[in-house]
Amino acid sequence: MNEIRKFIEWLSFHPSSEDIARALATEYLREFSVQGIRFGRLNSDDSIVVLGQFGYVDADLYRGRVIPSSEWRAVDSPDTALINSGTQGAFTPHNKMYVSCLRDRGVIQGHLTIQFHKAVSNSEKHRVTEAIEDLCIPLSLYLSFVSNP
Repeated sequence: MNEIRKFIEWLSFHPSSEDIARALATEYLREFSVQGIRFGRLNSDDSIVVLGQFGYVDADLYRGRVIPSSEWRAVDSPDTALINSGTQGAFTPHNKMYVSCLRDRGVIQGHLTIQFHKAVSNSEKHRVTEAIEDLCIPLSLYLSFVSNP
């Protein structure tokens, strides 16, 4: 609970989306050996815009870019497969990625993808899931107050 309070207080200073992704990876989820974090907003036309990312070599390619639905849904990756299947809040089959929904008044407003250095063990999955989902609630609320880019 202390980490969530710190995160909410920190969000009140209106950090950049890049700083949010960095803080999630290096501070709030540090104990889980996070390799990369990417989150974005889902637009009403099913396009997405990547808002924040950390640990991805292709970050400049996607930063702030509106990606049409036909393009992002066609990407052959485990996280996109989870999103396309409607299964969010879940680990990819190899347990090296986790995808969560970011919601605004119950409606999906975006997704958060977390990539780990090594597969999360079955015994740790519940603890990792709880930590991520606890941080997604204030992040979702924060994004709902920030105007669309």
